[in-house]
Formats: sequence, C-alpha cells, structure tokens
Amino acid sequence: MRHRNLLFVVALFGSLFLGSQAQALVGESYLGGSVGRATLENDFAPGDFDEDDTAFRGFLGHRLTLLPVFDLAVEAGYRDLGDPGTTMAGQDIDVSLTGYDIAALAIFPIGPVDLFLKAGGMGYTLDTSVAGLDRDFDGNAFLYGAGIGARVWKLGIRAEYEFIDVDELDESSMYWLSMYYRF
Repeated sequence: MRHRNLLFVVALFGSLFLGSQAQALVGESYLGGSVGRATLENDFAPGDFDEDDTAFRGFLGHRLTLLPVFDLAVEAGYRDLGDPGTTMAGQDIDVSLTGYDIAALAIFPIGPVDLFLKAGGMGYTLDTSVAGLDRDFDGNAFLYGAGIGARVWKLGIRAEYEFIDVDELDESSMYWLSMYYRF
C-alpha cells in the first residue's frame, strides 16, 4: 500500500512537471511593429554618403521557454529602412533599402525584463540613384543585433540595435523601438 501511494505521488508530480514542460515548448506567438532610425553609409563618386532616415518594420514571432533563464524565439518580418538622400558636389544621391527577414533570438529573461541577441538573414532590394543614374540590387545579407525589452500582461516593448551586412553598402545599421502583442 505504501508503494502504491508513493507511486501515485511520483506520477502526480511527474505529470505536473511534464505538463508544464509541454506548455513551455508550445510557447507563445506575437505580432509587432517597430519604428526607428536607419543609417546607410557608402562611398559614391562625389564623396562619402552617411545619411539616415526613419525606418519601419512589421514582424511575427514565436517564443519558446527552454530553461527558466533562457528562451528561444524566431521572427519573420518586413522592413523599410527609408529613403535617405543628400546632395554632394551638386549631385543628388538617394538610397532605398527594403526587404524581408528571418532571425533567431536568444533571450535571457530576468523577471519581466528580457535581454536578447539576434542573428538571421534578410532578402533585400537596394535602389540607388547617383546624379540621375539609377541602379537596383537584390541580394541576401546577414543581420545581427542586441536589445532589451519588457513584458507586461500581453504587451511587450523593446529597444534594439541591428546591423545588416549588405554587399553594396559599406555599413547599414538601425535602432528600433518596438511594441508587440502576445497571443
């Protein structure tokens, strides 16, 4: 009888533990948007281009809790890094960068605060116009970044900084302020 009670208690705690682990593996999905500032840099014939513009991003993600101190998420989205432009030596220069991205996030939750690292890729379209000469480029680029966020109820907010390694540009970086809804 004693073994049967012990077996019942072990089975009960085991099912509670496995149930909580299964719930953690199901995770949660979220939908969000970002606004920020993108800086695009390159050397063009008239001089060094180093301009920024307002950027926008929409994303959909799914987050899994793997350990109490480590979560993993995957995000997919679309971003528009604006149309920064300037005039150098009397010549107009305009650059536009847009694309779809997918990234993995390693998240370190500390209560309602999240610290995270991000790495992924972006399929991009880069349009440049230098002194009336238009060129279009399509390609794939590595993206990486880091940030901090907070979650309250079903809402989340985060600040992040990212780099995208676009072949045709010397540097492209952006910082974002994002909000998302967890469902």
